Amino acid sequence: MRPSDHETGRRWRLGSLPPISLSHCLIVFFAALNAHAAPLAPFLEKNCIECHDAETKKGGFNLEVLPADLRGADAMAKWVRVHDRIASGEMPPPKRKEQPAPEEKTAYLGELSSSLTKAHTEMKGTVIRRLNRTEYLNTMEALLGMPVPLEARAYLPDDTLFHGFDNIGEALGMSDVQLSGYMKAAELTINALMTKAVPKPPVQSTAYVLRTAVIPKVDLYFENGASVIFRRKVSSFQGFDHRRPIAGIESVRRKNDPDRAKLPGFVASEHGDYRISVTGWAYQSEKPVSFALHSGPQSGGDGDVRDYGEVPPEGATVEFRLFLNKGDMLRIGAVGLSKERDHQSEGLGIRALKVEGPLIEDSAWPPRGLKLIFADLPLQKAAPTEKKFNKFTEKQSSESGLVKVISTQPEKDAERLLRSLAGTAFRRPATSEEVATYKQVFASEKRNGEDFTTSLRTAAIAVLSSPQFLYLAEPPGRLAEGALAARLSYFLWRTRPDAELLALAEQGQLSKPDVLRAQTERLLSHPNAQRFVNDFTDSWLNLRNIAATTPEKQLHPEFDDLLQESMLRETRGFFAEMLKSNLPMKTFIKPDFAMLNRRLAEHYGIAGVEGVNVRKVPLPPDSVRGGLMSQASILKVSANGTATSPVIRGVFVMDRLLGQPPQPPPPNVPGLEPDTRGATTIRQLLDKHRALASCNSCHAKIDPPGFAMESFDVIGGWRDCYVAVAAKSDASPKFPKGGKKPGVNVGLPVDASGQMADGASFKGFADFQNLLLTRSDALTRCVIEKLATFASGREMGFSDRPQIEAILRETQPSQSGLRDVLHRIVQSEIFLNK
Repeated sequence: MRPSDHETGRRWRLGSLPPISLSHCLIVFFAALNAHAAPLAPFLEKNCIECHDAETKKGGFNLEVLPADLRGADAMAKWVRVHDRIASGEMPPPKRKEQPAPEEKTAYLGELSSSLTKAHTEMKGTVIRRLNRTEYLNTMEALLGMPVPLEARAYLPDDTLFHGFDNIGEALGMSDVQLSGYMKAAELTINALMTKAVPKPPVQSTAYVLRTAVIPKVDLYFENGASVIFRRKVSSFQGFDHRRPIAGIESVRRKNDPDRAKLPGFVASEHGDYRISVTGWAYQSEKPVSFALHSGPQSGGDGDVRDYGEVPPEGATVEFRLFLNKGDMLRIGAVGLSKERDHQSEGLGIRALKVEGPLIEDSAWPPRGLKLIFADLPLQKAAPTEKKFNKFTEKQSSESGLVKVISTQPEKDAERLLRSLAGTAFRRPATSEEVATYKQVFASEKRNGEDFTTSLRTAAIAVLSSPQFLYLAEPPGRLAEGALAARLSYFLWRTRPDAELLALAEQGQLSKPDVLRAQTERLLSHPNAQRFVNDFTDSWLNLRNIAATTPEKQLHPEFDDLLQESMLRETRGFFAEMLKSNLPMKTFIKPDFAMLNRRLAEHYGIAGVEGVNVRKVPLPPDSVRGGLMSQASILKVSANGTATSPVIRGVFVMDRLLGQPPQPPPPNVPGLEPDTRGATTIRQLLDKHRALASCNSCHAKIDPPGFAMESFDVIGGWRDCYVAVAAKSDASPKFPKGGKKPGVNVGLPVDASGQMADGASFKGFADFQNLLLTRSDALTRCVIEKLATFASGREMGFSDRPQIEAILRETQPSQSGLRDVLHRIVQSEIFLNK
């Protein structure tokens, strides 16, 4: 202590108040607070305040400004940090001469733990959860029997991310602008539905041809999140010479994009499923040629890539089934071919293109939404003169001839229909008071001169924009049966509960452990569970940012959109296989298989894999591929397009895989800029950076995993040396693997060795994988926390720790698989309670 401290004791400065002893201040301050106050004195003053006061604030941590009231996310996070540092023995520092007695430390941690648990238990039950954008879209489709149209989706902004997740109630706010967006989206969706009433649209089957038989390679883009339906089948065909152009074939060549072909004259006549058949061959190529199918509005460029296919040299027919919005067009283009363009170039040969649709089963007509809103009332097409301006979008409807509903008892029918609609939309029976509210909306429209159809439509829009529909009903405490059904369904299907779940909830049976397990198993075995796989991996592994960076073309000319899409399919397919086969959690680190297609296998240097579809491929024992850390999607989202950073990748591993997110860097510490010339490695730059005491403590934990992953470039390719864009056009003749890229020079060798904060060392990536296999508890705990967060719609906190540790203890001794872990989460108090 400094001399002045001997005279007055440690001081706490509060604005213009005169100095008083910290102990006295804390005693008086906490006496005025409720039971949520964190216990500070005298333990912290005795053991911690010397290094963490306002003047010293070692490591950027100042105990004198630490919030005393635990009711708040920021205060809770800081006090949990204090608890964990003391519990781990990191604080007080082991080198400090005076250490607290074990019983003193235990007593303080017990007191602080009790306060943190109580405060967090009360906090976690207070936040209501709105459906996020994906859940809303899925729910509207489940209710109405058709996807929300693109023009309606434009009114629904993306949700705020909270620790990577977009379904956390705390971040899902609601503003008047958002509410207006929901009303507009509901109106446009109902309008689209009301054009499908009468008559049932006929199925059109049309063959299309292109002017030229061969489409050369083109550059495509893929917008992450595009709707993709995988229902493709391939059949061989014979009987024509695939090497010769076919007379009479058309093509569309545009000034700025001469190589992508549009189906001439095709425009989707109605919203619905369409079957697209592509008959073609690999032109002047000994290997299959891949192609992409695009769809989108006529004015929207090429639209989104909806799916990929490929055809072999001998020819084949590839069939797709896609949902198209009314007015959508289709385009097709080859991908993954040589950039060289001449008469000997390979290409995609097209023999025939056929489109059938909309495909509507008799049992699905009229659409489910029309039955839901109008029930058994007679429907007829409205006259063109009856088309009106939309009430909420303030523009004339683009849909012509909306349906007209005939009612001889308007008041009685309105109450009956609104009660049924509200009860279905709210995922529980509607109360009389709720029905009366929407009946008033109907009556107000009638008084303003609107007809029955328009009045009922406005009331239906109000139902689909109400809090009861947009929010999940989860009061604090044990979940009611209906709330449990909704939580389970939105977790695994990302949409409203189906009839079977609702029936079990109505009977009070769903919460029984054996019934809940059977229903969890049923939902996991359904194709809708793919939504869970996609959405969870997008959040947990940050896959939604796969397209956020564009690799430097000169360094990575092999990168294309098919490779990027294959990266996504690998990781999602890997997680799905882990879930389906109930594989042990260690498999995430080092499996004996990989999920590959031909494009990805070529990228990894693995021979013998054919086809565009990702499938399970066995790996040799010495392979580094397969696990999450060596998957190209993970390596791409944890790098920029030019250079890798051990810091960024290290943070990714610590946060997303080991559940140990590092603290933010101290203020005013500049970030590291890689040497784009390749003359200095990032390791050398980090050595200088870590010389700073304020940086070393965190980097000792962050950097080692990042160093291990330095053997992979920004798109997941293996490298022995760094590469950089050359100052001159000539390239180094020593390019790795014997290759040579114009304008690219080889830099220094990659050093993937490192030492963990606890002293354990590794020589390279494979060695690091083996090291993590001995520490799989951290990975399992992390996966449990991430799954529980996604399932409950809230971040895991201090009071959840005992449950998480219990799940970990139950699963580790028997090496339980991912499916077992998920079942235990669903049966846990975390899932069963708000």
